[in-house]
Amino acid sequence: PGPPPLPLIGNTLQVNPSYPWLTFSEWRTSYVYCRLLGQDVVIVNSEKVADDLMEKRSRNYSNR
Repeated sequence: PGPPPLPLIGNTLQVNPSYPWLTFSEWRTSYVYCRLLGQDVVIVNSEKVADDLMEKRSRNYSNR
């Protein structure tokens, strides 16, 4: 689930352009995904989860 997006620009206006990580940190308890300018973005707020997804399981996701 993600925050409700606007048509075409998605959640771009909801993210602070100077400090986007603060917005993602606020969303981590409620949302896992958002849409920015037509691009789907998965929010990963844990180093352990990021390492697992990007390093250990990279073959599963390399074609996406």
